[in-house]
Amino acid sequence: MGKCARHPDQETDYICLKTNVYVCEECMTCKDPTNYCKFRESCTIYFNEKEGESSD
Repeated sequence: MGKCARHPDQETDYICLKTNVYVCEECMTCKDPTNYCKFRESCTIYFNEKEGESSD
């Protein structure tokens, strides 16, 4: 578990495998979705973004 890059007071399990940066649920967005990411198929952040789009 690490601390969110933008909210250092919040601990989180979510980490961007491409950038190696921890993000909390509030900050959970892909920082560079157009750039190639070899982790995209297993990325929790990317998956949650896609789930949110499909429920709209």
